[in-house]
Amino acid sequence: MKPQDAASVLTALAGEWHAQGPLLISVAAGLRVAALQAWCGPGVAVVRAMPNRPALVGAAATGLFAPPGVTGPQRATAEQVLGSVGEIVWVPTEAALDVV
Repeated sequence: MKPQDAASVLTALAGEWHAQGPLLISVAAGLRVAALQAWCGPGVAVVRAMPNRPALVGAAATGLFAPPGVTGPQRATAEQVLGSVGEIVWVPTEAALDVV
């Protein structure tokens, strides 16, 4: 989805997700974790990722950020998904995604 559509789409889906406790992995540029969490509501874990262009050929360097509350297994899932297109690195702050 396009970043400008995220608020309406995620808000509409939020009620369906709460019982499942899903993991949302966002690669949408410019959408901060706090906004995604607000739109998804409680019970949805959010990991934000910034893959670079070589992801198209499996040679990406992807930065990942997870706020407190994202579990080890959820982090492992994000690593598995994004690791399939290249190298990954967890960054300590969301702002650090801008330099990956």
